[in-house]
Amino acid sequence: MTSLTFLQKQAEVERLAEDILIEKQLVIDLDRRRNDNRMALRSIQKTSSSQPDKKTYFFAGGLFMKLPTSSVSTLLTEDQTNIDGEIGRLRESMKEKASQLDVLERGGERGEGRMKGFGLKGMGKDELRNIARR
Repeated sequence: MTSLTFLQKQAEVERLAEDILIEKQLVIDLDRRRNDNRMALRSIQKTSSSQPDKKTYFFAGGLFMKLPTSSVSTLLTEDQTNIDGEIGRLRESMKEKASQLDVLERGGERGEGRMKGFGLKGMGKDELRNIARR
């Protein structure tokens, strides 16, 4: 009976570790896409200042479209916002799964272990601005 529990525990550890690795790769892929969008937005900003009514080719879903530059810029900006939210959600999920993995590896003990401080969050713009004022 003990070996069955051990096997179940190891299967759960493997599942969590695999989920963490998959989410890490997703974050890398989304970061590449975010960087490509950033470069496209910068290129549009450079060219649209000289020609405001220009149309731009846009590739989405395996299809090229010729759209007004302002529409393309809006679409890219919205995509950037969505990507940032998804990356944040994946990072939070990875932290939670890493914490669960730590608990499983330590035999179900809760409390402060080697993951101490792992759940910290970065300061936002408003918090940094408030500190700078003081």
